Amino acid sequence: MYNKKGAIEQLGLIAITSFMLFMAGMLFVAPIMDSIAPIRTSLECASPADISDGAKITCLFVDAVVPYFIILILSIAGGAIISKFAI
Repeated sequence: MYNKKGAIEQLGLIAITSFMLFMAGMLFVAPIMDSIAPIRTSLECASPADISDGAKITCLFVDAVVPYFIILILSIAGGAIISKFAI
């Protein structure tokens, strides 16, 4: 059984660590978005009527990188918090 005072202090430490993980992950969003812009330009994703179906799917996956990365960061930060309660 855990000491309640120690568990509360540990929860605060886990929350701060999770927030730091979240902020560190969010620092990578801007460089990822900057690297996606030239890829979209080279694939001509702005005019989907003129490109093949394979290129359309590639554009779709390229556009999905940033939301999936943000979901990944939220999952890691949330998992660090939830792991305290899963014991």
